[in-house]
Amino acid sequence: MSLRHRQSVSRWRSWLRREPVFAGMFGAVGLALLFVVAGHWRQGLVGLGAVLLAGAFLRMVLPTRRVGLLAARSRAFDVTTLGAFGLMIIVVTLTVPPGS
Repeated sequence: MSLRHRQSVSRWRSWLRREPVFAGMFGAVGLALLFVVAGHWRQGLVGLGAVLLAGAFLRMVLPTRRVGLLAARSRAFDVTTLGAFGLMIIVVTLTVPPGS
């Protein structure tokens, strides 16, 4: 293994240790989008909305130093924005009639 590769792996591990909440949400969003790409768009979008709602909850209960990159603005703004987008995605997804 080259020195450059070891440094790159070390950087990723260090980032994952510093940003576990953001990394988990990023992975969950990726999984939801894989469902959408695989043709299960309703389940994928409901999952995406659920991830955003979970992010709003985590932003609300965890201290700012723990949520890392999930803290973009004030706590109230972040929780409101994530919650509103998550709820809107779920509501719009569930209002589309089956077979569309």
